[in-house]
Amino acid sequence: MLIISHRANLNGPDEFLENTVEAINFCLAKNIQVEIDVWYHHNGLFLGHDYPKSPINIEFIKENYSMLWVHCKNFEALNYFLDHKEVNFFWHENDKFTLTSKNFIWTFPDQVVAEKSIIVCQSLEQTEKYFTADCWGICTDYVNQFLD
Repeated sequence: MLIISHRANLNGPDEFLENTVEAINFCLAKNIQVEIDVWYHHNGLFLGHDYPKSPINIEFIKENYSMLWVHCKNFEALNYFLDHKEVNFFWHENDKFTLTSKNFIWTFPDQVVAEKSIIVCQSLEQTEKYFTADCWGICTDYVNQFLD
């Protein structure tokens, strides 16, 4: 099962480190895939969950595309990534499921899962519950709890 770091968190939510290039690079150096929140704002890309916070360039995303799951946080970001076919990106708000550009099913907890589902675990308890699920992977803030 694939373990994806939610916003580059490894030991639980950390609003100061999550969605930073430094935290993302740390995960990538450990060969950990990362879900990142990306906005398109004022003709540029920005990391941030609730708002565009820190600039990031497309070259960084393209260089690391095979390890990143790009959560487009606004319509403009979704539209922007349509021209970057190598990037695995998606958009959702309160949907039970959404399909990524690479045909994975981004899935909220307590929903039916399929072989290509990625379950978003919003707590340590959910991560423990779904760690052995019959799916492609989980996205969690608690990666270090589940690595060998």
